[in-house]
Amino acid sequence: MKKINVWVVDDEEDLGLIFKESFESDKIVISYYKSPEAVLEALKQNDSIPDAFFLDYRMPGIDGVQLASQLPSRIPKFLITGELEMSCNIPFNDILIKPYNFNKVLNILSNIQQNHY
Repeated sequence: MKKINVWVVDDEEDLGLIFKESFESDKIVISYYKSPEAVLEALKQNDSIPDAFFLDYRMPGIDGVQLASQLPSRIPKFLITGELEMSCNIPFNDILIKPYNFNKVLNILSNIQQNHY
C-alpha cells in the first residue's frame, strides 16, 4: 500500500494527539493541527497537500463544516463529532461519532491508501 499523509484538525489537543499516536505508522503520516486557522495557513505555506482531512465539528471560530468548505474539494474529508444527530451541506465522505470506532478509522485509512475515495 502507498504511503499517505492525513491532516487532523481538533481544538482538543489530547484528542488530536491520541488520533496521531493511534493511527500513525510507516505507511500513514498524520499531521495534527489545533485550529482551523493553523490548517488553512499550512495549506498556503506547504507545497504538498494531504490525502485526507479529519475535522472536528465543534471548534472555536470556524467549525468543521465551515472549514471543510474552504478546503480543496477533491480531497476526502471526514467529520469527527460528539453530536449524534446533525446535518450539513458539505459532502463529507463519512462522519465519525466520538468516541470513534478504532476499526472504522483503520478501514477508512486503508481505503484512502487504496484510492477508494
